[in-house]
Amino acid sequence: MLKDISKKILITGADGFLGSHLSKRLLDEGCEVYGIDNTGNGGRIERCDVGNFSEVFGIMKKINPELVIHLAAVLPKEKIEESLYYQVNAKGTYNILSAMKKIGIKKIIFTSTMNVYGNPEYLPVDEKHPLAPTNTYGLTKLMAESLCKFFSDYYGIKTVVLRFSGIFGPGRKNGAIYNFINQALANQTIKIFSDGSDLWDSIYVDDAVEAIISAEKLFDKSNFDFFNIGYGKGINIFETAEKILNLTRSKSQLVIEKKQTPVKFYFDISKAEKILNFKPKDFKISLNNFINYLKND
Repeated sequence: MLKDISKKILITGADGFLGSHLSKRLLDEGCEVYGIDNTGNGGRIERCDVGNFSEVFGIMKKINPELVIHLAAVLPKEKIEESLYYQVNAKGTYNILSAMKKIGIKKIIFTSTMNVYGNPEYLPVDEKHPLAPTNTYGLTKLMAESLCKFFSDYYGIKTVVLRFSGIFGPGRKNGAIYNFINQALANQTIKIFSDGSDLWDSIYVDDAVEAIISAEKLFDKSNFDFFNIGYGKGINIFETAEKILNLTRSKSQLVIEKKQTPVKFYFDISKAEKILNFKPKDFKISLNNFINYLKND
């Protein structure tokens, strides 16, 4: 049993990609883990709309956890009603915090996103970088962060905010890395739509889980803090595709189409390294783990 983690934990978004990995890890450590999700099917994961305060309060009061890990969110997707971002990401977070305040639960770990920074003014992006989201997802996650800070300052709810880069690994079925691996395994052409000079940050799901678990140690030292969680180095999209081709021994062709402007964004994770002792696995090892999983999926 990890000595720094609470024994009774409620995870929102527990049935999702990150939530399912985190739940399993905590259960393996002997924690009493409960979940809420809009796709919940009973048992330890109950169906709940975080935008509905009475549902949130009722379930949280019944469970009365020591710690809430708030993952539930509407992620960027095409053809999604914009109001849902506000309903789930902003109001949902308000409902979670309000229920905690009313019941007397004092600890929350909130997962945020690189999207709160918007377009980078410099690289790598550290926690002092201006916050200027360029989409509704980033805006509503920033609103949620502000709510966390307010409830921490005025109601004593201890909070750690983790701003994640893109997360990949078993269970995620979209994104460039997932697509490249599947195309390589099928010997299909891999297309890069920029000039291939993109630099972005991506973290393996196991590392994301470890970052969340390590965050609870902060509650003894601070009422509120926030950290960038990613690989912490610029991952080149062309080199990543080449690594995948080599690791899969694929016959796929790699094609540069130059239809889009290259994207450059990656984190400075030195604060998390120093305070949380966070250290992501080598990127090649993470790629190979995901490849092996998809081969057998």
